[in-house]
Amino acid sequence: MRIPALFAAAALVPLSVGCLQQVDYVEPESIGFFDNDSSYRDISPNIRDGVLSGQFGPNDQPFNNDAATSVSGYTDDYGSSNVTVITERNGRMGMLIVDTYNASLLTLPAGTYRSSSTEASQVGVMVCSSDFDAPANDANVIIVDQPDGTRNVTVEAIVDEEVNYGMDNSDDPAIGEFTLVR
Repeated sequence: MRIPALFAAAALVPLSVGCLQQVDYVEPESIGFFDNDSSYRDISPNIRDGVLSGQFGPNDQPFNNDAATSVSGYTDDYGSSNVTVITERNGRMGMLIVDTYNASLLTLPAGTYRSSSTEASQVGVMVCSSDFDAPANDANVIIVDQPDGTRNVTVEAIVDEEVNYGMDNSDDPAIGEFTLVR
């Protein structure tokens, strides 16, 4: 039983990398990320209607759904995917990064998936702001298939101050919503 645990621990490594704090965010496709490696497929054109709301940093005012949001993402041949939802307004930034392991967001069965910073999971969520980034202590990724073939994805992420440097957004969780066109 040690081998599955080893794979689960290895799957959480991307969560420890953070949100590129103090570095300008660059869309992966703009630097040729997908050009030379056929194992990655850009799914950015499949992601629509991204919005963020809630608190993303300890010193920030919450975002409302009216914040302009950009989305990007990829899936790979290894059964993983990544979607980044980001907004910037008035000199501050909010971002959610949703990673899946062993199933792409495009193919994962509809349902609710729980992400925890203390447990191995099929999904992982990072919460980031201009001066803060940490894995969500508790997050739900809810996938709902629509009759038109699209799927709505809602992410609700809570960061607990006891674990993450004084950030506690349990009263106003970081929420991201987007639509995937399959």
